[in-house]
Amino acid sequence: MVMSISTGFVARGFEPVREAFEKNFEDDLELGAGFAAYVGSRKVVDLVGGFMDRAKTRPWTEDTLCPVYSTTKPTAALVVALLADRGHVDYDAPLADYWPEFGANGKGDFTVAEVLSHRAACRVLPMLLTRTSGSILQPPPPPSPRWPRCGNPERGPATIR
Repeated sequence: MVMSISTGFVARGFEPVREAFEKNFEDDLELGAGFAAYVGSRKVVDLVGGFMDRAKTRPWTEDTLCPVYSTTKPTAALVVALLADRGHVDYDAPLADYWPEFGANGKGDFTVAEVLSHRAACRVLPMLLTRTSGSILQPPPPPSPRWPRCGNPERGPATIR
């Protein structure tokens, strides 16, 4: 099947975005993708390209669904940084000071910084989150630590024994 590398809209001055988007396909860095960008409330880029399947028989469309991973981490980090800058969060305080339920199962002393840097030994939720009709999504309490606390937090996750 032959198709152009991408379809969609690019505002004047944003042509390099289309070029970079298409280069990912030319260099086999992407199979299929969609990308949109806004400046203020004005959409300046809205592109789709590539394929939904490895056989390259089904074009990627604006309605193609795909899993995404870790997309909220940068936003969460910025929010916490702003809260810390404004004096509302202390990186060295126990996370349980802000989220008391987190302190369950022996995690009461883990600091905000340890949790944000993945040193709180909590890597999985014990069950899937579910939403019931008309209710707010409520996660279960975080699980018990999966490994001992690092003795030297300056050395990071590599100190896990």
